[in-house]
Amino acid sequence: MATLHRLDTSYAALPGADGAWAEVAAVLDDPSALATVFQPIASLATGAAVGFEALARFRASVNRDPASWFDLAWKVGLGAALEARTAALALAAADRPTGSFLTINLSPSALVSPEVETVLARPLAGLVIEITEHEEVEDYTDLAGILAMLRARGARIAVDDAGAGYSGLERVMRLSPDLIKLDRGLVSGIDRDPAKAALVHALVGFAAQTGAVVCAEGIETLEELAALAELDVSLGQGWALARPAPPWASITGDAALTCDDVLREALAGVSRPSANPGGERLFERISDKLSAASSLDEVAAVVGPLAEALHADEVHISVHDQRGDSVVAVSGSGRWELDGQRYPLAQYPATRHVMETLCSLQILLNDQYADPDEADLLEELGFASMLIVPIVFRNRALGIVEAYSRAERPWTRSEIMRARLACSHLGATIFALQVAERATPAA
Repeated sequence: MATLHRLDTSYAALPGADGAWAEVAAVLDDPSALATVFQPIASLATGAAVGFEALARFRASVNRDPASWFDLAWKVGLGAALEARTAALALAAADRPTGSFLTINLSPSALVSPEVETVLARPLAGLVIEITEHEEVEDYTDLAGILAMLRARGARIAVDDAGAGYSGLERVMRLSPDLIKLDRGLVSGIDRDPAKAALVHALVGFAAQTGAVVCAEGIETLEELAALAELDVSLGQGWALARPAPPWASITGDAALTCDDVLREALAGVSRPSANPGGERLFERISDKLSAASSLDEVAAVVGPLAEALHADEVHISVHDQRGDSVVAVSGSGRWELDGQRYPLAQYPATRHVMETLCSLQILLNDQYADPDEADLLEELGFASMLIVPIVFRNRALGIVEAYSRAERPWTRSEIMRARLACSHLGATIFALQVAERATPAA
């Protein structure tokens, strides 16, 4: 069992021990005035508790919420002492479940204090130090140095309020945390708000690229929990999962079942209505349609979700007719019309270039370097921008995908990447269908 750190000073005996000072000093001098509860932190992939956040509870004669107690303590010069006492109480809790981590809250000022330094003078493996947001940091260099030393002794660092505004994002950028806690304003109602879901989706991507883990705080409904799990948020805590309690509470059965349901649906390829941003969900639909396609008509049915994924007003698919040295277009309605409009490659050098080099190409209506015939066709169709991407299989172009926009705009790198991924899958599907067609005896 960890040894509880106790400060030798009797604060009530110090000069000026009256009023607000006396109230805080009484808490520090009375071992029974302060307690700790622990809120479980769940893995949203499994629904199991993998960590616990320590939260202070005051049993003092003065009725005041925890945040107000800490604010008062800092105002009278006892903030570091109070934070050190709550950290020591949390660290003293015995029999934490094997493999789980413990999160304690400390302010930047407390971290540099001798009181907290004494409490943390121990191996810190399994400890997450959450930097509280109640204090502005003027010099991140000094704080980063302290955090580096704590990390070297096994601790991980968390910051909260990510997504709350510039200050929250700045802290994430400056401190490079191991754990990014989402602002509760982002979590509330996320199952009904695509804008919030899109921002959380972006933060999950940011965390993946920086080696961090995302934790959602303040989850109050199972619907919010399901939406966050679908967005690949790794961890979560809130009343929908478990309330703060003496050590060591478990995740509620309904919450664990919700996490399990989301995972099972993902494994089975079942899509539930959610606020999940369109990119992955749309590509899942495209992939499902192409994998199940047994005819070119069914392949053509992907033009709708593909246009949505590329933010295009219209998408056309064309196959290469080697004998006629042309491409044959699919109708925009999603039907395959091999006797439809043909475009001889001799008349459209930009399309030929895409077919021969296997490189994508964009055409803007008023670009002085655009091929005149391609630009004329673009204007005739009523569009101002076009993206041409080769449909490739085994390093050979089987056709092209053309994405059209009525606005004259460059296509983003993300849209180009999505189009190339779709074309790779299109190439494999079209090749398999063409092979099957040649192997089928004529009636």
